[in-house]
Amino acid sequence: MQQAMQMTVKVERVPDVQDALARLEGGAILIPPKSGECQLCAVVHEPADPHNRDSLYYQLVFHQEHKRPPTWADAMAHCSIDVQCAWRLHLRKVGVAEEVLGVNPEQN
Repeated sequence: MQQAMQMTVKVERVPDVQDALARLEGGAILIPPKSGECQLCAVVHEPADPHNRDSLYYQLVFHQEHKRPPTWADAMAHCSIDVQCAWRLHLRKVGVAEEVLGVNPEQN
């Protein structure tokens, strides 16, 4: 039986590419999202829509801040109830399991 390898990654957000390159010392850094992309998930979406939970940028930044992986509930926490309901329905239709949808602990 294979065991999952666990890796600790220190994520550092830097203001621009030049600063990122200057500070790279054998570790990993995240270059900020491009202009026009969501600054939390690095994907272009309307502000009222959920963040992209599957975005590597979002996953790394979220994990660093909350010490756990994000759920779709986290990605939708800033959305209206109507948007959250529509997205939950869509995610269920495409086979996203209920445990992956998650519960946002900050809303409970």
